[in-house]
Amino acid sequence: AWRNCWRCGGSRIWNPCSMDPHRTYGVREAATEIARAPSSVSQEFARLREAGLVNSRQLPVLPDLFRALARRWRPESIDVASLPESGTERPRDPMSAALRLGFADPEREPGWALSDTLAAIAYGAPLNTSGAYPPEFYVPGRAAMRRARQLLGGTTSREDRAATLRVIPVPLITSRRVAWDTEWPLARPRFVALDLAQDPDRGSEALAAWDPPRRWQRVW
Repeated sequence: AWRNCWRCGGSRIWNPCSMDPHRTYGVREAATEIARAPSSVSQEFARLREAGLVNSRQLPVLPDLFRALARRWRPESIDVASLPESGTERPRDPMSAALRLGFADPEREPGWALSDTLAAIAYGAPLNTSGAYPPEFYVPGRAAMRRARQLLGGTTSREDRAATLRVIPVPLITSRRVAWDTEWPLARPRFVALDLAQDPDRGSEALAAWDPPRRWQRVW
């Protein structure tokens, strides 16, 4: 059942539910939130209920739903050889516009979202890295990914990468970023946690010991 939900958009249903795991979403409200037909959303909610991943009120069953999604969380990614400059986006900066960095208003417009290890550290996760650890970003769509490959250059060696870029599995990752005390806007903790969950050893250990800031609730 979960495999069918993933193909048909179940992951996108999970995301509005889990933005506030104690908030009940009706079918039409969830459909508006994720830009899908109410009929499709109703079917996916039914499949998730059958799988025991949401309850009769369509609230997520945690951490089961998080773990089920984490098993299928495999965003497309590339490594790039350089990074654009961070900071306030200049409206007429061709590089910023082409790459859709989105620095002008990070919490209200789509743009790059820092995730995985460095974002988790910013949120207080118990992880350590070297000062040169390459950042990992979600970018708003495949067109931005292709443009980044052209402008920033690719690399054939993981050791030579300046950063890793990932295509968003769901638009919420880059359309609802967090302006934090960091060089780059962050993905929300729940998406960061999904990235950490891909490392069965280091990531699982960090998740077990990490509670996000009070603005968010733990779902893992």
